[in-house]
Amino acid sequence: MTTETEMAPAKSSQSEDLSDQHEAIRKEIRSWGLALLIFGVLHIVASGFLSSSFGVMLIVVGLASFYFRSAAMLVVYATTLAWAGISNLTSGEWGWIAFAVLQGFICFRVLRRFLQYRQAEAVLEVPADVEASGLTPQRSAKVFPWAGLFLGGFSLLALVGTFGSVIILLILSPATETVPLFLNILEGLAVSAAVLGFALGLASLLCRYRWKIAAIIGMVGGLLTLIIELVVGLIL
Repeated sequence: MTTETEMAPAKSSQSEDLSDQHEAIRKEIRSWGLALLIFGVLHIVASGFLSSSFGVMLIVVGLASFYFRSAAMLVVYATTLAWAGISNLTSGEWGWIAFAVLQGFICFRVLRRFLQYRQAEAVLEVPADVEASGLTPQRSAKVFPWAGLFLGGFSLLALVGTFGSVIILLILSPATETVPLFLNILEGLAVSAAVLGFALGLASLLCRYRWKIAAIIGMVGGLLTLIIELVVGLIL
């Protein structure tokens, strides 16, 4: 028969293991946040070679990492990487295609980490335990489904509005050869919002947050936007 004194070391060991995993989550998110901020600035500085709108999105995700300290952020990182990889694959250049393969591998590793960290985070039910862990899963649970809904919906409306404006412009001015800058900016914002809308909705579902309908609508809106962008890009 197991005595209380025999059970105490096992409980202590389990508590230390969870504490180590919570610390690993914090370090991982902090590292990603700093890296995304650096890469975001590089994208903006080298906007003639890299996408400035994607750089803005990286900065937004990097800053969010310091507020939403939860395993759900790893889904956002993986989705952002996946979209970057898909964009590189469709570029048709071997150098970018090889880089896309690397991004796909990193994306797979990040999702595996998420599955591991989600289990460690799931035991945080008491507010005191959440505060002691230094993580903020309750913030993600409150914000992610609704933010995903807004961004996914906005992205679809913005992209349809952009393409509709271009069509009207071509009808009214057939000789027009360049698209106005503000429409290019709006398209970039729509795509960035779509990536984040899909990512936040997916993270909400995988973490089993409430308001699943909001998360699903955000995912669908973001996914439709990205599909339209890819199809139009391949056609043109």
